[in-house]
Amino acid sequence: MDQQSSHRQQTDSRAKNEFQKSPQPSKKTDSLKSHFRSASRKVHLLTGSVLLLIIGLLLSSMGTTLVRGITAALSIHQSSGVAIAPHNSLSPAIQVDFSSRQNHAHPIGNTIFGVNGFSKIKANTQLLNYLGTAHMKLERISVGMPGMFPTPSSINPQQQDWSVFDRSMTVIQAQGLKPILTLEFSPPWLQPQTNSCPGVDPSHVYPTSIKNGTNTGPGLWGALAAQVVAHMDSKFPTVHPYYEIWNEPDGVTFLCVPASNPNPDQTRLVEYKAIYAAAALHMNQQAQQDHTSIQIGGPALAVPRIHASTWLTALVNDSAIAPNIDFISYHNYFRIRHADTWSNTLGLLQDPTAGVAALFENVSSIVQKGKQPNAQSTPILIDEYNTTTSLTDCCRNNKTFAPLWNALFITDLLNSVNDKSSPYGPAHAFPSGLAYFSAIPESPTASQFCLFGTWNSAMNCAQNGSIQPYPQYYTYQLLSDSRFLDITNSAYITNGVSVNSAGLIVSSFYTSTKDDVLIVNTSGTTYSQLTISLQNPGLVQPKSTVFTVDQSNPQIRTSSVNLSGGTGGYTTTVNVPAYAIVALSLT
Repeated sequence: MDQQSSHRQQTDSRAKNEFQKSPQPSKKTDSLKSHFRSASRKVHLLTGSVLLLIIGLLLSSMGTTLVRGITAALSIHQSSGVAIAPHNSLSPAIQVDFSSRQNHAHPIGNTIFGVNGFSKIKANTQLLNYLGTAHMKLERISVGMPGMFPTPSSINPQQQDWSVFDRSMTVIQAQGLKPILTLEFSPPWLQPQTNSCPGVDPSHVYPTSIKNGTNTGPGLWGALAAQVVAHMDSKFPTVHPYYEIWNEPDGVTFLCVPASNPNPDQTRLVEYKAIYAAAALHMNQQAQQDHTSIQIGGPALAVPRIHASTWLTALVNDSAIAPNIDFISYHNYFRIRHADTWSNTLGLLQDPTAGVAALFENVSSIVQKGKQPNAQSTPILIDEYNTTTSLTDCCRNNKTFAPLWNALFITDLLNSVNDKSSPYGPAHAFPSGLAYFSAIPESPTASQFCLFGTWNSAMNCAQNGSIQPYPQYYTYQLLSDSRFLDITNSAYITNGVSVNSAGLIVSSFYTSTKDDVLIVNTSGTTYSQLTISLQNPGLVQPKSTVFTVDQSNPQIRTSSVNLSGGTGGYTTTVNVPAYAIVALSLT
């Protein structure tokens, strides 16, 4: 959370001129009286001259100061398109307490960052190296059931073709990555004879196979899901996926419900529960047979701001489903179908009831109250996220705002565990995974969504020419690379940070070797010489380094700053450019 305050500078000049007349002696001769009168006049003249000189100097100094102030202000206005605000408060602008590195309440996992679309880049060594540098180890992969099991006979392992899937898993295993395997959609032989949703992919439908008037489709689909588990357990036993049931079942286009249905949302929920229950039963039975344990979850909600309260509450409190929930997943986009502005994007990200942190806090609150095992520690994955669902917007790939919005997204989630102002209460933990959408464009309808592409004037994710990380990638590298903040190295979130400069969103954490402060300047104000207080760092004689990401430094600039020792810690000053990410790291 950030706290905003106005910096006012007031000038109050006062001149005090007090004259006191000494009392005259009553018993003196005339000559002495004359002498004292003469001396008194000289003293008065001398005193008056001195006072006039002092007043003149004060007026001159004030005039010079005023002129310099006006000149400096004009100079700032003329030299920059942003405001420059030197920090002149007596208290630090940012106060962090690392509590001697003893606060273990909110750990951060080592596979928290990742991407969608891994299958499309699995053979590109250059892009895989970029993922490795940024420690993006969480890879979401679609397991398309229609392609994997195209005919009824493909339920027989001898009739299955795993070649494409195995190429992805071989890379996953070799690089020590953590996959999210999304089991999605219905094969042709588990689709109803009549397509009730024209214009929608016919596989995006409730599994259907009518036998003696009963739909056995969910059970058959669950048996196919168990085949995926069996294949993983035998071919890739060291890979431990998250098995995610379906993709966006609450979305209109991902689980077909006829337009004539009076309660489409409720129908989708009922159908999804039947799919999940059948799949989890078969998958867990297979895992037991293979003498292993697996993680099953979902529902990968498309519109959690609308559906989280109904869908998640129903799932985690269903006696047949809750015992088989090992994680919860949802997607985070803002549903705006037009180009936007940074100001509006900022407002959406930080909306107190529907922004990034608020949504996560709401989901966390629901999950904590559920009947699933270990409800207080159930992992929550945001396994698709980006700015808006619009093909183009102001900020997704923008050279200034792309790293900024991504850093703000993550910083707000870091701060959610300390958010005492939330209507839902603080989150119980940081998300177990954040998967960016997407590594490269997955389809023509998602052509502007990428983490890697050609840098051009449009920043439109073109895949011709030299493919490089896009600006938002450097947020991950700043956070995760061991040369920078190293957040995936046994990190813990500290208690809340105190901030008294407008537009700054700040979080802090410590890793096995570093104490880190992450500053996101969402405003057009440049803060010069911003004072940071670092209490109880727990490191002996640390060195301090500043990292900066902004339009002038898109690939992370490194600089050193000095620490000043004080009671219980240190202070330092840093410069924070407008629309920038600045991180301070103690080692």
